[in-house]
Amino acid sequence: MDIINRLNQEHSIAVTRAIVNYVGEDAGRFAIVLNAFLHGDARLSQRAGWPLGYIAMAHPGLIRAHIVKLLKKLEEKGNHPAVPRNIFRILQSIDIPKKHQGNVLDLCFKIIPSELHAVGVRAFAITTAATICKQYPDLKRELQLVLSEMAALPQSPAIVARIKFAVKDLAPRNSKL
Repeated sequence: MDIINRLNQEHSIAVTRAIVNYVGEDAGRFAIVLNAFLHGDARLSQRAGWPLGYIAMAHPGLIRAHIVKLLKKLEEKGNHPAVPRNIFRILQSIDIPKKHQGNVLDLCFKIIPSELHAVGVRAFAITTAATICKQYPDLKRELQLVLSEMAALPQSPAIVARIKFAVKDLAPRNSKL
């Protein structure tokens, strides 16, 4: 299969599934999808993000070696909104190596309260941050404070839902917060 050609032809769940099935656990094929996502034009990058996310969730070992590349892509200006959304969708669903958790968390804390970012990006960033912060009591309290401040303001339903889930997930297990 010519992955790039398929991505350029159509943006659909059928194409996404075909690419995901074709790539499987093959690192070389995965690299083609990743490269299209990281270095393609806006349309190709957007289209590659969908299968990239599914592949990364099914085979997280393929993406872990490329977390730095994903973080660099997040910091680029002018990304299509699908780029950060897909990156945070991946990050929320994998075990982020400890050496990258600080950088990921810094980005989350910048994005979560910012209304300049799309709702989906912010929602996935909340879940990503909560997953990391559960391991660190001081950071957990910091995230709880940010989420509490956000909850006091009008938010989209997706943000409200993610805040509620994160607050519940961060609460001490014997507490009824």
